[in-house]
Amino acid sequence: MESKKIVKAKELMEYFKIPRETLRTMGRNGLPRMEEGEYELQQVINFFTRIEQKINVNFKIGNFYTNQHIMDIFKCDNN
Repeated sequence: MESKKIVKAKELMEYFKIPRETLRTMGRNGLPRMEEGEYELQQVINFFTRIEQKINVNFKIGNFYTNQHIMDIFKCDNN
């Protein structure tokens, strides 16, 4: 049986180079969490992969986008 890599919030923020507020916002927007401050790394990677797929579909070079549209697609705040 394959063991799941569990990481703490601090490790996750360092790994993805995101501030705490962005992590909180992503949590409100569906970032999977096991317990308070613990995350299964593969689930988080899958979450980011889904966001990347949305970006590739929703953003086109040469178009203009509002900050709100960008935040909605990235599932983050304005930091």
